[in-house]
Amino acid sequence: MIYKKFTNFLKNRTIELIGLCLVFIVFLLSVSFLSYSPNDPTLIYGADTIKINNLLGIYGGMVADFLLQSLGLTSFLVLITILSWGINLIIKKEIKRMKYKILHLFLYIFFTCISIYTTYNNSFWLIDNGNSGFVGQILYSKIVNILPLIKQFFRLGNIYHRIIFNIIIFFYKC
Repeated sequence: MIYKKFTNFLKNRTIELIGLCLVFIVFLLSVSFLSYSPNDPTLIYGADTIKINNLLGIYGGMVADFLLQSLGLTSFLVLITILSWGINLIIKKEIKRMKYKILHLFLYIFFTCISIYTTYNNSFWLIDNGNSGFVGQILYSKIVNILPLIKQFFRLGNIYHRIIFNIIIFFYKC
């Protein structure tokens, strides 16, 4: 009896600790994203003489640059998803259907990147790869090469409704 209570206590505190770590990671990534500057040194264009503008230093600048250039604006949705996972772990103290959640995370990342690429990819802030990141560009070109008729699908109707639909459906499932 005491052993069972003790193991439940440890299990709950471990799950809470994981949730707190996720919330802390989201906080650090948010600071890194909000202080991101395209002029900071990156993994590709590193220089010792360039002044680092990111509040988390060179590593914060590199992580922010990688995520923003690869996923574009979708990386902010990933932060919201990880934050909701962390808060749910702290409140509910249970880990359920993690494989399902990760699958839906990848699906809405891919669909949202493609939708942003087909809608409005020009950006004054993310100048290298645009609002969709290079993931949106690559996925769209691969899909159009495999299924040429899909290009007409993206041009039909109001694409903004599809973006909002993708975000709501896949974000809700996570």
